[in-house]
Amino acid sequence: MKPNTPLDYAVFQLSPRHSRCELFVSSSGSTEKLASGLVKPFVAHLKVAEEQVAQAVHSIKLEVERHRNANPETWFTKGTLERFVRFVSTPEVLEMVNTFDAEMSQLEGARRIYSQVTLPFLFYNLFIVENACVIIVMKELLRAIDVRLAAVTQDLTTACARASAAGFNPETVSELQLFSDCFGAHRLNLFRCLYIELKGEKSDFWDVVDLQTHKGYKQIVVPM
Repeated sequence: MKPNTPLDYAVFQLSPRHSRCELFVSSSGSTEKLASGLVKPFVAHLKVAEEQVAQAVHSIKLEVERHRNANPETWFTKGTLERFVRFVSTPEVLEMVNTFDAEMSQLEGARRIYSQVTLPFLFYNLFIVENACVIIVMKELLRAIDVRLAAVTQDLTTACARASAAGFNPETVSELQLFSDCFGAHRLNLFRCLYIELKGEKSDFWDVVDLQTHKGYKQIVVPM
């Protein structure tokens, strides 16, 4: 079964004690085992799974009603399920993207604030001796922010490259968005929103991410 194969349904077969499960995907009468593991991580990420487990069922079925969803064959595929399983198994791949992006936004905000304060201060106080120390401190602070910002930008690039290599990239987020909306994968939806923001605000950033992904995460200078 190819990654882009449209699915009729996916089902989690639960163990007698409901502690473990096996995930199967089915398409046109063909069924394939996709993953196995503990039930709890999947339930924690899927609202629909949580609801079905509460009913003491022996299996959890994911199925798209075609008359209520536009073109489900374009997103409800084996590849989408594989990416979801990958996220459940290694959430840190996307969590690191979120962490570095949040820090970078804070640093960029701090730099804007200090720059707005520093430039007028320098203009009006340049020749006042007693303000020399303050000016030096503010300039050093901006320099420290720039150094940290460059490091975090590089870390974010590497984190995005790893996520992209795992199948999470701007080209697949639309499918993950529909999956999240349909089955209540709200945590995954948060990271999907982040990717859309990064794609829209920093198109040149993703060019560097693609390059770094293909070169195996080698050190690359990122444009600021």
